[in-house]
Amino acid sequence: MQQLAHLLHLIEQKYNYSLDKNPTWATHVPYLTNLQHDLQKVEELITANNSAHLEDMLWSIMRDFYNSIYTLQKEGYIDSVHNVMERALDTYEERLSWIKEWTDRETTKWIQKERLFQEQVLKNK
Repeated sequence: MQQLAHLLHLIEQKYNYSLDKNPTWATHVPYLTNLQHDLQKVEELITANNSAHLEDMLWSIMRDFYNSIYTLQKEGYIDSVHNVMERALDTYEERLSWIKEWTDRETTKWIQKERLFQEQVLKNK
């Protein structure tokens, strides 16, 4: 977890630097574009059995993923990076417990979507 906290600190520094030097990199758009491109490259690198380049590409994906979350927060699209992390942990723990119990995947998704819908309704009131 210390590594993730350090990564988020570096992302914050990069965001502030981008605001001063190149504000187009202080938005979510370039990161989401890079993510789409890099995800396609992963399969090629797996097929090529090129672990060094694959690890580098996975790092690039992780960096752009966290940068996009951070910039979405700064742009006001999400409340916080922390909320995304909490939601990820809660959802994954819930899905894992349902997998252990062999709960139907569609039922699981429906329950989670319903909860998200209710959360959005409450937020919009």
